[in-house]
Amino acid sequence: GFRGKIVGTKKIRNIVVRHHFTPPQEGEQNHLLHMNDNHELYMILQGNVTFNIEGRLYHLEPYDVLLISNQEIHCVMVDSTMPYERISIYFRPEYFQQFSTREYDLLKNFENDGHITDGNRIEHETAQKYQLEQDFRQMSRIYAAKLPERSIQLTSLLLKMLLDINRAFEEKRLSDLPEDGRRIHNEKIEDIIRYISENLSEKVTLE
Repeated sequence: GFRGKIVGTKKIRNIVVRHHFTPPQEGEQNHLLHMNDNHELYMILQGNVTFNIEGRLYHLEPYDVLLISNQEIHCVMVDSTMPYERISIYFRPEYFQQFSTREYDLLKNFENDGHITDGNRIEHETAQKYQLEQDFRQMSRIYAAKLPERSIQLTSLLLKMLLDINRAFEEKRLSDLPEDGRRIHNEKIEDIIRYISENLSEKVTLE
């Protein structure tokens, strides 16, 4: 059975942001296996870190992003001889699921069956493309400021981040397709664009 602990963040409403810096010290720091009671977005800013999520190992580069659901057992192994800086965003899935629609599941990439190959991670190149580092840092600043409008600001920015993360994972899925699959996908898009171009003066349907 599960031997570890469940880490609670219930004392603060729908979103918790933690920005931690750990200076170098002797030895290696290993954390216990645990589960969160909320979903987590994690970005490493500096350090030599390996995450174990449900037996999948991720050796992280600066500005890599991890998605960790509240159903996933995980732990982190840290080289304590190096400075370690990270930002974690915890949020209640029950609250954010209300923003999904029948056509669009906002939290689809936190479901286990939504993961493709390297499923918990967004590599730093893609994270930078979607400006996730800036968003993580802005979330940290807003959270620390404790202004009356903080909850609204955090919610609106996190919604934007979740949309960008979904786009990043969709891009990842396309890049993970075999070459034939990518070609078929691209040819289909080209066919649609060609059809629309040839029929601009007529009513266009998707039939």
